[in-house]
Amino acid sequence: MKRAGHIADLLALGNELVALIQSSELEAAAERVSRAKCLHIRSSTEVRAKEIGEIIRTLTSVKTVCSRLRTAVEALPANEQIFAKTQIEDVIDRHFTSEINELRRRKRELSKPC
Repeated sequence: MKRAGHIADLLALGNELVALIQSSELEAAAERVSRAKCLHIRSSTEVRAKEIGEIIRTLTSVKTVCSRLRTAVEALPANEQIFAKTQIEDVIDRHFTSEINELRRRKRELSKPC
């Protein structure tokens, strides 16, 4: 739904610019484009900041669960610990670690300036 609003805004801007250009109001058209650029930059910065915040919260949750999982395994008696570690470490390495790495990659990507 958000995308449809963006497209509608873009179409409205395009129509407004066509009208300004056809009436030879080129300075007004240039000013309108400048305002649209500023709004776009501000909007995309806010969206990126929100997405980075969500990633940080998710990273924290995943790391917490991973840590709790390791702590639970370490709390087991020694003979059960060996079995649990061989089973659980694989899950942690394959799933949790790969998810953490992907979240970090996405956060770095979003943190780069445009």
